[in-house]
Amino acid sequence: MQSLPLHCHARRPKASIGMRPVFLLILISFVCGIQPQATSANDIEPKELESRLLKAIQIGRGASVAISESRNGSVGSFSGVIVSAEGDVLAAAHAVKPGSRYLVHLEDGRKFRAVGKGINRRTDCAMLRIVESGNWPYAEMGVSSTLKIGEPLFSISHPGMQKADRGAVIRFGKVVKPISERLGMIQSTVKMEPGDSGGPLFDLDGKVVGIRSQIQQPLDDNFDIPIDSFRVYWEQLLAEEEFKVDGIPGLPDLGMELKRSRRGGYRVISVKEGGPADIAGILVDDVITSSEGNGRGSAVDRMTARYLSGDRDIEVQVARGEEVQALRLTLASPTIAPPAVEASVAIEKVPITIPDLPRALQSVEGKLDDSTAVIRSKRFDEFVEILGTCIDRPGCIVSKSSCVGEKVEVRLQNSSWVKAEILGRDQASDLVLLKADVGCDAPVQLQLMQKASDHSKIGRLLISARPDDLGVISVLGSNTFQVPSMDGRGYLGVVLEKVEGNVVLKEVKEGGAGQKAGLKVGDIVRSIDAHPIMEVDDMHNYLRNTLPRDRVRVELDREGNMQTMSIILGEVMKPQRHVADAFDGGRSNRYDGFKNVFAHDAAIYPHECGGPIFDLDGNFIGLNLARFSRTQSLGLPAKFVREFIEKTVAGLNGAPNISGQ
Repeated sequence: MQSLPLHCHARRPKASIGMRPVFLLILISFVCGIQPQATSANDIEPKELESRLLKAIQIGRGASVAISESRNGSVGSFSGVIVSAEGDVLAAAHAVKPGSRYLVHLEDGRKFRAVGKGINRRTDCAMLRIVESGNWPYAEMGVSSTLKIGEPLFSISHPGMQKADRGAVIRFGKVVKPISERLGMIQSTVKMEPGDSGGPLFDLDGKVVGIRSQIQQPLDDNFDIPIDSFRVYWEQLLAEEEFKVDGIPGLPDLGMELKRSRRGGYRVISVKEGGPADIAGILVDDVITSSEGNGRGSAVDRMTARYLSGDRDIEVQVARGEEVQALRLTLASPTIAPPAVEASVAIEKVPITIPDLPRALQSVEGKLDDSTAVIRSKRFDEFVEILGTCIDRPGCIVSKSSCVGEKVEVRLQNSSWVKAEILGRDQASDLVLLKADVGCDAPVQLQLMQKASDHSKIGRLLISARPDDLGVISVLGSNTFQVPSMDGRGYLGVVLEKVEGNVVLKEVKEGGAGQKAGLKVGDIVRSIDAHPIMEVDDMHNYLRNTLPRDRVRVELDREGNMQTMSIILGEVMKPQRHVADAFDGGRSNRYDGFKNVFAHDAAIYPHECGGPIFDLDGNFIGLNLARFSRTQSLGLPAKFVREFIEKTVAGLNGAPNISGQ
């Protein structure tokens, strides 16, 4: 892929009773960490994958719920899944408190009261139970111990609470590790973010195989509680209390309790008599500093990785006072009670794995590339690039307006740069229409643009075309919904006050846009972009409609002298409170304030917005409008792209002919 100039973005950087012999065999593989490798012979074709995914989503969607605390004024929420006719709801322990009261929100708008039941913080298992009478959909629990590397999975969750227009959000991916070093959880590429915690992870049969738990920064590091852990601890989960466990299914029994040491490594807090640590000669207050094995993570992670790969005898480095010594630790399987709830497994599931979808669909996406353009422009003294979508009007390209500035040029695949003019913009939809003297080989047909996305097919596979690389494959994740303005506005970095009828700078924030431009405490603000500033709110209201890196002209009175300053606005800075905020590429410069968008789980970069989104049949579904979060990109449905183009053309009044007639 070619090197790009400055990208247009803001920043970089969770039952039924069956045959015991069958389930015991499954449990053995789960506890011992057997991880069958998938082979290419098991790859599923993209069309069949899409068909099965759509059916499975319909099976699991109704049982997937949002959960909120029932206290007055509470806004905290997480996700969950109903798994029984009795109203048992599975969720994550870090979100649930035993005995607390909750509201379970179904996607159809119904709400039921529930109470927090048992939780275990080590495995992150939790249960709630609906306490009202009623009929509700519930999902069948599957088996997590038979998952294969590369097997397709999907999640259904309600991040940011249940929303009637958006509905549940679907995300799709595959198994990375059926049992990971991290707490014995399922690791997958099904992306997760705050609010997903407690939501269900499904297989292609629509059965719950995991519960969303936690993430690390890489997009492939998403960890789910195996559903088999809930089976093992079912009786404890039914009690209204926090309970302890002797070990985590699938992980080794070290025979000691550890705590991170401030000086590095893990300090031994307790040693179980007769356990592996005791036999090895490890004592309380020893510090485990390292162990055999390569790869990232702590000494404990590496020991666990060796165990999961089949090794049992491992050398560890132990610091005891000033002395460091090597000890041999023989790892043992944990002693786990038989499952309280067994799985019904009639026949062994045929292994299915996901192919490398970008490469499997390369020939399709290669044709769609011809509908895509690269746009280069000068925006506030810097050159930025963004993608565009060619339409069937001579030389016309539609793209993301807030990433297109002045001195615009466009380039089609295998062509040189050509100057372009701006025919029209729309701030609400963040679209811009350009015209250049270029001929596109496969423009999107305006009359064939679909209306709003087909909401009965949430979960269908989408292709985001990229002219210089493989396309990005995603799934349609939601209905069309509204994203209100949040923190995407421009930031001046000043505090204002009213003094003797004037709006005066009371404080100029260090490092803010105002300080960089030379604003000083005591300056009287007269106008911004020729809009008079008579009240403090006048400035606030104007800035609310700006974006980071927008340029504004501020007229001010400094000790009787009138001055005009040109200021490039900064970004409203918030501390990163969660690892989900630190994803590669970051959010788009404008990612909110949209009336009609849909979510899909493509990990596109901000400079890849503006490009077209297609389904597997090559139908134009919409335009990539913004990278919103770690898990979501936002698309504008084709219907609204068409409305903008037609409105712009109708308002040209004698401007260059783009009718195509």
